[in-house]
Amino acid sequence: MYLLSGRMHGIAAAKQLSHHNLIVFEATDSIGGVWKHCSFASTKLQTPRCDFEFSDYPWSERDNSSFPTYLEILDYLHGYTMRFDVLKHVRFDSRVVEMRCTGNGHTMSMDVAAAGLGEFGPLLSGHPVWEVAVETHPSKTVDRYEFELLVVCIGKYGNVPRIPVFPPNKGQETYGGKVMHTVEYSKLDKEAAESC
Repeated sequence: MYLLSGRMHGIAAAKQLSHHNLIVFEATDSIGGVWKHCSFASTKLQTPRCDFEFSDYPWSERDNSSFPTYLEILDYLHGYTMRFDVLKHVRFDSRVVEMRCTGNGHTMSMDVAAAGLGEFGPLLSGHPVWEVAVETHPSKTVDRYEFELLVVCIGKYGNVPRIPVFPPNKGQETYGGKVMHTVEYSKLDKEAAESC
């Protein structure tokens, strides 16, 4: 059994590992990561679409040199998941809250070819070595799973604001304005639009 935590690279890895007993945990209610949850209405890709594509799933308008909007990117990612039937492995609203190695520290060397397992045979003896705690929204229940292998694709942004801790009288109180993380800042135009 494999664990895969979501994000864009996660759906590509899920496609490659889909022939295994695979579970993908996605903390939010949808695919798309930062493109779905932290984009301004005006957000576009910084490069032409042909530079941002999966090698086995080209853009439908690949030669269009414009910079796709975040909505076009979300459509592209959704198309990829549908084309390769990746969503059947995804458990949405399932946030990994803890990962712990439970193996006994022994490593095992196996000659895969000699064992007749082919190029992609099992890497371990079949005994779980990772315990993963997953919190399911909205119930907030935590379930524990055991896996032989983990693939972690959390992206570099995530959705956890990390504000630095400043020494006394050197932080927000001396600034006088509102201090916020970019995760919060990127949601402002959506809130402003909804309040009109």
